[in-house]
Amino acid sequence: MSEKNGQVIISNGVVRKNGKILMVKRKREWDEQAHGKWELPGGKVEFGEKPKETVVREIKEETGFKTREPELIPETYTHLWEYENRKTHLVILSYTCRLDGGSKDCSDKNVMDVEWLSMEEIRNKDCLPGTMEIIKKV
Repeated sequence: MSEKNGQVIISNGVVRKNGKILMVKRKREWDEQAHGKWELPGGKVEFGEKPKETVVREIKEETGFKTREPELIPETYTHLWEYENRKTHLVILSYTCRLDGGSKDCSDKNVMDVEWLSMEEIRNKDCLPGTMEIIKKV
């Protein structure tokens, strides 16, 4: 395994409101595999941070919405991203979260758009790997 290869732990959240799910459209010009694709809000677990804390923090940073009471979805999703000079193994811990206020904010540098989408709308979007599998577990 190359020294450039690595493993990343991600916490993401399923937040529902009026039958719709909070989704983000990724902005990653440097990564054509992810750029412009939809997924659940979330991000990397920082050193020393609890994954439950990560999901609440990341949802707020990426969408502007506050959440509380994250509950772990009892299945872990993994995905191996292969790039020209490295591989990244993502381990994704997913949570259901209760909406606790806030308003839409798309100012995060890694987000192009934030939307509340129905399941039918999500099915018709170009989503990142694992997104539909995670949503179906809820």
